[in-house]
Order: sequence, then structure tokens, then C-alpha cells
Amino acid sequence: VQETFARLIEARDRYRGDAPFRVYLFTIARNVLYSHLRSRYRIEATFDIIETDDSIADMTGRRHSSLLAEREEHRLLLDALRQLKLSYQELLELYYWQNLTGQELAELFGVVEATIRSRLRQAVSALRTRYQEMAAMPHHKDIEEEQVRAWLEELGLMLEQQKQAPRPSDHPRAG
Repeated sequence: VQETFARLIEARDRYRGDAPFRVYLFTIARNVLYSHLRSRYRIEATFDIIETDDSIADMTGRRHSSLLAEREEHRLLLDALRQLKLSYQELLELYYWQNLTGQELAELFGVVEATIRSRLRQAVSALRTRYQEMAAMPHHKDIEEEQVRAWLEELGLMLEQQKQAPRPSDHPRAG
């Protein structure tokens, strides 16, 4: 993040306003990411979907077994996502988790929106295929692409909630 903003400051005079600033920022972030990945041998996953607070289950009114099954599906989906080629990962994350529109993605990648829609379909299909290959339980074998999309959206909401949740360090201890 720090490197992205440093490069943004360096490149501030090059922003022409042709595209939304958000697209410009994501382009810089994307370039920083690629630079970082080129300098490393492997990617380390830092997001652990299994960790949740039991009070979430209480608030939703669902049984713990249902939540565990859902978390297992999400974990499996994240594992499958990590095994896709980087361009698919990036596209799915920007669309489902960063809420960029098809038009914004088209501007970001320098292609027409129809190409983005096609690539999104290919990415979801590849994710579905990879998920099914990894799934050990028979009921996981017959998922539809629409279910994969729904899980991606759920994960996006969970990520957003995780970002907004206060951290223990945000609250000074009394004493």
C-alpha cells in the first residue's frame, strides 16, 4: 500500500482525467503488485477465512454446522482461486471484491467492456472447474457458475466487514 501511494505521488502529474481516479489508482496498484511478484518466488496467502467470531453465528441465527459448511466452501473456493492464473485472480478480485464495474475494468485493462465480460465468464468457469477438481464431497461436484459468483460476492462482503471491524489495538486499554 505504501509503495502504491509513493508511486501515485510520483505520477500525479501524469493523471489526465480520462478515466475515473479509482481506475488510475488501481492501475498503479496493479503495476506495483506485478513488480512485487516478479521479485518473489512464491505468493503467500494471508487471508484465513476459517477465523470468525462465534457471535456472528449467534447474530445470523444459523446453526454452527451450517456456518462451518459455508466456511469450508469459502476456504475451498479461496484455495481454488489461488491456483488460477494471476490475470483471472486479479479480474475476479477487482470485480467481486473491489466492486469495479465492467466499464472501469475495461479502462483499467485497456480493452472494450465486452472483452471484460468474456474474461469474467472465463475466469468464473475456470474457478468453478478448479473448485470441482478440488472438492472431495460429492455434493460439491455439481455446482453452477451462479453459485460460484454468489460465493465470490459473499467473500467480498466478509472482507469488507473484516476491514470495518474494530481491532483490539483501536481501543486503548483503561488503566
